[in-house]
Amino acid sequence: MTKLRPLLKLLKRLFQDPMVPGAFVCIEETLVPFRSRLKFIQYIASKRHKFGTKLLKLCLEGGYTYGFNIYCGKE
Repeated sequence: MTKLRPLLKLLKRLFQDPMVPGAFVCIEETLVPFRSRLKFIQYIASKRHKFGTKLLKLCLEGGYTYGFNIYCGKE
């Protein structure tokens, strides 16, 4: 995860530069399908793809992703 941190910071900055959040924002949980040897793979039985990496996204009114965090366990 530490090797990806500079890339993630760049992506977050690029997502936030063109937009200004309005009055309506929401927090969305997304499961990115991924099966590999990561320690923070999530299993959610109700999803179509049951295994993956969980993202917590801050979305604006039109569905635009303004910010995100990768769930790595207890936070």
